[in-house]
Amino acid sequence: MQSRQAIIFRLAGTSGYFQGYWRSWDEQLGAIEAMDSAQHCKDQAAECLRLVKLAQSKDEAEVLRNLSSSWSRLAGQIDRYNALVRERGRISRK
Repeated sequence: MQSRQAIIFRLAGTSGYFQGYWRSWDEQLGAIEAMDSAQHCKDQAAECLRLVKLAQSKDEAEVLRNLSSSWSRLAGQIDRYNALVRERGRISRK
């Protein structure tokens, strides 16, 4: 079983997820990968909110709420980027 700290680090993206994500993003710039990543971010945000209920202190709960908010904002940015890519594709096909 993972320690509470390991779970929070994983949710914060310090486990290497972002490093691999951005390297892949730079190599492919694919909207499909970005869509998968947006869903991943939404899932992480939901997991943070679930963990808030299990927090052992107010500080831990606050950190988890902040992480959830950050994941949600990142998902929104990815969704907006995907919308721009789709729109750009429609314009270039005309």
